[in-house]
Formats: sequence, C-alpha cells, structure tokens
Amino acid sequence: MVSQNNINNTVVNNNFSVNKTTASSTCVASVNHSDNSSTTSHAEILVQSGGTSGGDSFFRASVSGVQSYSFGIDNSDSDNLKITTGSTPSAGTTLWNMAASGILSSPLQPVFSAYLATADSNITGNGTAATLGSGTALTEIKDTGGDFNTNGTFTAPVSGRYYLCGIISISSLSGGTDYICDIVSSNWTYEFDDCDAVAQIGTSSSYSTQGTFLVDMDSGDTATIQCTLTGVGADTTDFRAPVGGIITNAYSGCLAC
Repeated sequence: MVSQNNINNTVVNNNFSVNKTTASSTCVASVNHSDNSSTTSHAEILVQSGGTSGGDSFFRASVSGVQSYSFGIDNSDSDNLKITTGSTPSAGTTLWNMAASGILSSPLQPVFSAYLATADSNITGNGTAATLGSGTALTEIKDTGGDFNTNGTFTAPVSGRYYLCGIISISSLSGGTDYICDIVSSNWTYEFDDCDAVAQIGTSSSYSTQGTFLVDMDSGDTATIQCTLTGVGADTTDFRAPVGGIITNAYSGCLAC
C-alpha cells in the first residue's frame, strides 16, 4: 500500500484483473483518497472509450452463468446512459435509459391502455355490477409486459403503487336512480362517482364520469372498473361506443413507484 501518492501502472495491450479464490472472503478493488482537509481531494475511476467512432464506456456486474448487467454510455445511441442486460450498453435489453437532455425512460415499466371500440349493451340497471370489458372485450392500445386482459382485468406484476385511470360513459338510463362507479382492486375499492344520473341529465341522454387513483397493489393483485345503476328494473343500460372518433370508455394505468 502506498499512502498519499498516486500510482501509475501501465499495461500495454493487456487487461488488468484482480482475482481471488478464497472462500467466505471478498475480492476488493479500491480507489481511496484519505485526505479530509480539501473539497478538491477527489477519488475517481475513469472509464473512457476512444471517441465518437469508438466503443462504449461502462461497468458490468455479472453472476457467472446466471445474470449480467451493463451500466454506462452507449456510444452508438447518441451517448445515452443505459442499464442493459447485455455485455455492453449497446447490447441486450435496455432496462433504463437517460438521454443527454436528462429525460429518463424505463422501456419495460408496466403500462397499459385500452378502450371500448363498440357498444356493450344491457350491462346494468337493476343493481348489477358491470365490469368494463367483461361483456364486449376492450381493445388494447398498449400493454407493456402483458399484464392486462381485454376482459378488463389488470394484474400487478410486482408489488407497488399503480396509477389507474378510468373513463366511463353509459346510455339508455331509462329512469335509473343511484349510479356508482368504482375501481375495484384486491385490497381496496375506490369509488369515484355516486349520484342520481337521471336527475342530472334525463333518461334519454348519456352520462360520463372519470376517476384516477394511486392504488396500492401486491404482486398478483387485480384491479377492474365497475359501474352499477339501480332503479331501472332490468339491465337495459349500455356502455357507449366511441362517438365521432372520441373514446368514451377506457381504462389505463402504470406502475408509479
């Protein structure tokens, strides 16, 4: 060990490696600046490639024969900072990406969006809880991870807080009284509308509402959107079809944290 000095080792056309084979011990490569009297007494590890026509500069962590991750600059993709499953930042699957502008993206982050493309008729009216998508299947716009079923059920792939949003529009109210809309998850039911829809707009019109919640979900928990209308005497109320290209019933969500 050399104290308070720099060491300059040059190995030409070879790799530098630190190896250890002793069981129950840690193999450590350390860069330590022990001065505590100046804010410019830095410790630095520089990983640098040759230039714009060169390769990537990165760190790689690997469990032999199991899993490998690379973290560093992808020189072939606008010098974005990435975490990938490949041997370099330009190889494998991109898990995390930050552009030079600071914009972050996680391409595999769970996200879904779906809508009702055609009307779903006679879904409620006599106190029946109707799930959006359970009759007429929803049409997916996006489903990263394949966690959404077009029957209207989202299943959390990991435990976390999910931002869920629903847009509901019904027609053929026919004298109904109490109208309730919920996001129903395995842990909680989140009510976002409870009103006398007919009293507000009349029996010949449609009624639209929307709700958003940050929903705490465990891995494997499910969440759907349900609505219930009472007072009609029969299930004659409909989920509306899109009108003039405008989506009227939709369900979307993503993992927030």
